[in-house]
Amino acid sequence: MKIVETQDVTTIRPLYDAWLAIANGEEFGIDIDPAVAEVNMQTLCEAGGTLLVAYDEDAPVGFFALSPMPSAIGNQTMAVETMWFVLPNSHLIGPALFDAARERARDKGHSHLMVTASRLASDLHDKVGRFCMQAGSKHFETVYLLEI
Repeated sequence: MKIVETQDVTTIRPLYDAWLAIANGEEFGIDIDPAVAEVNMQTLCEAGGTLLVAYDEDAPVGFFALSPMPSAIGNQTMAVETMWFVLPNSHLIGPALFDAARERARDKGHSHLMVTASRLASDLHDKVGRFCMQAGSKHFETVYLLEI
């Protein structure tokens, strides 16, 4: 497995398609459109965001996207998880992507890594929340903050 930073958002199109096949927002009624997601990811990259892609051999199996967010009340900039997706049969890649995101955010001078996971929204959100807490994050309303 390798994790690379890229601005070529087309590399994760197969993952958007997999996300669509798995969920398409059925649980929450959210429409997932891979074409829209790809355009939005390109906009994120062009605006200073970070896209990390995990590969197994040459195939993408997960990604973690970060957006910089200046604090409205201080002099810090946080790295906000915009999207985090891993193929179901590659779930062990998730923690490695989290660690890579934390390191990349630290390298860019961000003060915190913010991961969104509403408690009790779904089993997946609860698992993400527990993982974030185990990784040293603090629960703050609907996000988990990790000082880096």
